[in-house]
Amino acid sequence: MGRIQVDFTLRGGHRVDRFQTEGTIRDDRMEFTDENGDKHTLRMGATSLIYRREGENALDFTFEKGKLHKGDYRLLEGTMTFDVETHELTMDDDRIHIVYTLKQSDQPVHHAEIELRYDQADQ
Repeated sequence: MGRIQVDFTLRGGHRVDRFQTEGTIRDDRMEFTDENGDKHTLRMGATSLIYRREGENALDFTFEKGKLHKGDYRLLEGTMTFDVETHELTMDDDRIHIVYTLKQSDQPVHHAEIELRYDQADQ
């Protein structure tokens, strides 16, 4: 299992969330924890990415360019289910870039972009 340095940015609406942390990568699976203690797990397939965040505000989304997938966002008050429409998905050796829209009843409710850069730590 390789150690990585992670630079994570989420842009949505008028908000930008960014943090840097350490994590691990092995084969197609990346894991890291943010400053709130939420655990992020990304499983990278040939054409899709499964993104799960576990914590107070949990989510479970599948990104696949040009396709819709059901996704859940769980808050203390309950669970919201969205259609996740992926406009762009790039997975390189040091970068993951996702542009997506969340929809309910075929109506867009949120547009966002994730930029995740990572570097292998020296071993």
